[in-house]
Amino acid sequence: MFNHNGDVIYAIQVDDEMSGNSDLMTRRDYASTLRTFDAIDYTNIGTFDLKTNSIFDVAIDRNDFYIGVIENTSHNDTESEEAFCRIYEIGKNREPEDQ
Repeated sequence: MFNHNGDVIYAIQVDDEMSGNSDLMTRRDYASTLRTFDAIDYTNIGTFDLKTNSIFDVAIDRNDFYIGVIENTSHNDTESEEAFCRIYEIGKNREPEDQ
């Protein structure tokens, strides 16, 4: 996904539903990361571990100030799933108590 200026790419790892692919375990290792790239030369700007089980989708506001991350969580004991959204301010460093 590009930001609205078109100069930054945001990337997440999207898991296929039980694809039977041998890379499944490797891909799950990156299920909690959001990566950013320069859209001109594709250099890595940063990789951010969002400390979540699974990222389902991302969206960026029209001013490129905030990014919304939709997360899925599953509860094995009740076999239920929940989805919720976290909002992050783009360009802001984490506070020490949030790490």
